[in-house]
Amino acid sequence: MSYKNIEEQREYQRKWIAKRRAEYFSDKCCAECSSNKELELHHIDPTKKIAHNIWSWSKEKREKEISKCKVLCRWCHIDDHVRKRNNPFTRKFFHLESKILGENGPAAKLTEDEVRQIRKLYATGNYTQTNLSNLFGVSPPQISKIINFKHWKH
Repeated sequence: MSYKNIEEQREYQRKWIAKRRAEYFSDKCCAECSSNKELELHHIDPTKKIAHNIWSWSKEKREKEISKCKVLCRWCHIDDHVRKRNNPFTRKFFHLESKILGENGPAAKLTEDEVRQIRKLYATGNYTQTNLSNLFGVSPPQISKIINFKHWKH
């Protein structure tokens, strides 16, 4: 079907690809932790990878590429790249994800409630950043980033 409006066509294609991907993962779980959230394909041998954008391919071509993969959740996938392969790019990505996801990140030391409490206590003027870092078990620079909304931007 041809669209006169290219943006409508792109939106249709995005939805079609997302639906195809969701259907594939609907009955799958992570091979490492059995989670069924945020599933991804992980190439067992990266040297045999053709591409990552397989969801628009024909079924035969897509299944051939999928056969080189295992299903992992996002965190097990990142963990595989970061820890087992010690890849500097994915190590950087892992830390960025942790900052974005807050308490759901794998490296989180604080909960959202603790972050709110840190901001409230600091606002009273009765606590220094050093006091708060000792109280909550994180570094003073981390407290500074929380107070200045550089981390935990919610």
